[in-house]
Amino acid sequence: MSNKSEFVVEEMVERLIARHGYYFAIDELLSALDTLARISLADPLNRISERELRTWTRAIEDAIKRHIDENTFEKQISESDPLRARGMGVRLD
Repeated sequence: MSNKSEFVVEEMVERLIARHGYYFAIDELLSALDTLARISLADPLNRISERELRTWTRAIEDAIKRHIDENTFEKQISESDPLRARGMGVRLD
C-alpha cells in the first residue's frame, strides 16, 4: 500500500473513533484486524493482504498509543494541582 493508502486508513480509524467513541471503535477495529490476520495467515504468499494487515495494524496501534498518551493522569493535571493536593495531605509524586 502506498503512503496515500496509509493516510486513508489512518483517517478512517480516526473517524470511527470520533463517531463511535474510542472503546467501541477500538474493539470493532481489533476484531476486524483479527479477521485480516486470519486471512493473511491462510494465504502467506499473498503480499497484498500482508501489506493491508500491516497498514491497519500500524493505524490501530498509533490510535491506541495516542489515546494512552492523551489520557495519562499525569498529563491531565495542572501545575497547581500538586500544591492543592499537598494542602489536603495527598502526595502526587
